[in-house]
Amino acid sequence: MSGGLALICVVLFIWTARVATIESSNALKAPSGTPILLGERGNKKYYSVNSLASWYESLEYCHQNLLNSIQIETQQELEYVGSILRKKNWRYNYFWTSGHDFFSDGNFKWMKTNKLIDRRLNNLFGNSTRPRTYNCVQLSLRSSDVNVLFDFTCTDSNVQPLCETA
Repeated sequence: MSGGLALICVVLFIWTARVATIESSNALKAPSGTPILLGERGNKKYYSVNSLASWYESLEYCHQNLLNSIQIETQQELEYVGSILRKKNWRYNYFWTSGHDFFSDGNFKWMKTNKLIDRRLNNLFGNSTRPRTYNCVQLSLRSSDVNVLFDFTCTDSNVQPLCETA
């Protein structure tokens, strides 16, 4: 088995195990609704939906719509995504990304590429006292021009999915 395929199998195994622990239900309740196109940058298109979900449900929503949960590569991309999200005036200012630290606490990676998340992205995870149970990465729109990536519990279902083209 190739390294990439083995990694995908491990991620799916861990994801399946974590999904089984969701307290509210044994089944995922991915948001419904057509993805809303937010904008385009380079070869990426960004989407969301006016519905709330856990991190697992957000992944499922993106997958069901042939999209990926977003991974933000640069500070410029973080600023762009924040600016297009602000234009929609969402009810909530929290959005799920594909970031997680399931394999090594504090070493956050993107789901699709398994690359470490650049901690320079807006002082990512600056608070080292966060609980170990905070394993999934949210994007928060904090003020008119500040976008923050931070870790939080994956079962928080008060967050909007944020997807990009696969």
